[in-house]
Amino acid sequence: YRVKSLEQALAILDLLAQRPDLALPEIADQIGLATPNAHKLILHLQAARLVETGYVDKRYRLGARRVSELTQR
Repeated sequence: YRVKSLEQALAILDLLAQRPDLALPEIADQIGLATPNAHKLILHLQAARLVETGYVDKRYRLGARRVSELTQR
């Protein structure tokens, strides 16, 4: 049983682990999604603090503090 949106969200996390500081269009292009669809997924990942963005540059990266919290458990 596959959940496509979950697979896409995990693909975003994998991508940001390999290449931090990507812009939204770069993320969407790399995982093969339309930019609005990638943005919706990123909003969910941001709400979970798994992804964060710079205030000035609007580039995305893993939410280091949250990832650290999860790996320490």
